[in-house]
Amino acid sequence: FQKRNIWRYVTIALIISFIAFYPMASQRQSNQ
Repeated sequence: FQKRNIWRYVTIALIISFIAFYPMASQRQSNQ
Protein backbone atom coordinates (compact mmCIF):
# COMPACT_ATOMS: atom_id res chain seq x y z
CA PHE A 1 0.00 0.00 0.00
CA GLN A 2 1.27 3.45 -0.87
CA LYS A 3 0.32 6.45 1.24
CA ARG A 4 -0.85 8.31 -1.85
CA ASN A 5 -3.27 5.50 -2.70
CA ILE A 6 -4.61 5.49 0.87
CA TRP A 7 -5.28 9.23 0.78
CA ARG A 8 -6.95 8.79 -2.59
CA TYR A 9 -9.30 6.11 -1.24
CA VAL A 10 -9.98 8.17 1.91
CA THR A 11 -10.93 11.20 -0.18
CA ILE A 12 -13.24 9.12 -2.39
CA ALA A 13 -14.85 7.55 0.69
CA LEU A 14 -15.47 10.98 2.23
CA ILE A 15 -17.04 12.26 -0.99
CA ILE A 16 -19.30 9.19 -1.29
CA SER A 17 -20.37 9.42 2.36
CA PHE A 18 -21.06 13.16 1.97
CA ILE A 19 -23.17 12.61 -1.17
CA ALA A 20 -25.07 9.82 0.59
CA PHE A 21 -25.63 11.83 3.80
CA TYR A 22 -26.48 15.26 2.35
CA PRO A 23 -29.92 14.35 0.88
CA MET A 24 -30.95 12.82 4.22
CA ALA A 25 -29.94 15.98 6.10
CA SER A 26 -31.79 18.22 3.63
CA GLN A 27 -34.94 16.09 4.00
CA ARG A 28 -34.72 16.34 7.79
CA GLN A 29 -34.47 20.14 7.61
CA SER A 30 -37.42 20.39 5.23
CA ASN A 31 -39.53 18.08 7.42
CA GLN A 32 -38.83 20.11 10.55
